[in-house]
Amino acid sequence: MTADATATYVRYLAAKQHVDNRSLNRHVWHTLKANLPPSSRRRKLEVVEFGAGIGTMLERSIAWGLTPYLHYTMVEKTPEFLAAFNSKSFQRRPSAGYTLDWQNNARADLRFADGGGTVDIVCADLYDVISNRKNHHRWDLITAHAVMDLVNIDEVLTGFQRLVKPDGLLYLSLNYDGLTVFLPAFDPDFEQQLLDGYHRSMDQRMIDGRPSGSSQSGRELLSQLTRRQWPILAAGSSDWIVYPQTSGYPDKDGEFLTTIVQTFNQELQRDNQIDPDRLAAWVTRRQSQIDAAELIFMARNIDFLVRVPAD
Repeated sequence: MTADATATYVRYLAAKQHVDNRSLNRHVWHTLKANLPPSSRRRKLEVVEFGAGIGTMLERSIAWGLTPYLHYTMVEKTPEFLAAFNSKSFQRRPSAGYTLDWQNNARADLRFADGGGTVDIVCADLYDVISNRKNHHRWDLITAHAVMDLVNIDEVLTGFQRLVKPDGLLYLSLNYDGLTVFLPAFDPDFEQQLLDGYHRSMDQRMIDGRPSGSSQSGRELLSQLTRRQWPILAAGSSDWIVYPQTSGYPDKDGEFLTTIVQTFNQELQRDNQIDPDRLAAWVTRRQSQIDAAELIFMARNIDFLVRVPAD
């Protein structure tokens, strides 16, 4: 990823935070809080997040009162995202509702109004962590937000089982499940080709020789969790629904939508089944609708809270 592309994606993740805050299923979140093990100053809740990005789930966990006593490990393979988290935390500490006092580049003391703890940063690929047999640390809670549609679900669930404590929890949020809608309609037959092509690219994605992605990760997760007989404590929709209001888009939704359209464009330019001129016209039309605060966007996602039985 180039420096410009990385900077664009960091801005997208910041904009996406507002969309996700509105979309995440609060029943699943409240069930998570109700099923956490007891924590205290001496016995903090041990949480690891895979695909931590720029730290938006950590901020959300603090703002939504996950627990007052927290040891949070952020695993992210892109160092620029972790650098953005460090910089963003420094710049936004008063408004973010917490402070970070860095002991070194990888650990910080965490303080917020009702509690605190520590934050550890691990710059590593998810697969490297879950396959590391020398790592005997286990966590109370594993979170993966908008991650499971980018990985081999079966392999990652097996790795999570090894890393979570007996009867520990998995919070798997924002799992895409195969439906995207742009409104108002524009060249609908061609747009269906675009959606089919984009889903096909997700289903055929290979990273380091392994299948890595699914356009129907929500239902695949449900099937795999049921097959494994892991208790699903809660599940519910977390659909993205982005629409203009009387004063335009709220928060940074316009920037979020621009990145969505450009992501489709970049991915589908590689698809020889897609007419490049019609694709360019579609991108131009959708971007003009964003600029005029006219575009409506919806995508179906599912959240899960799972208890992992002891081996």
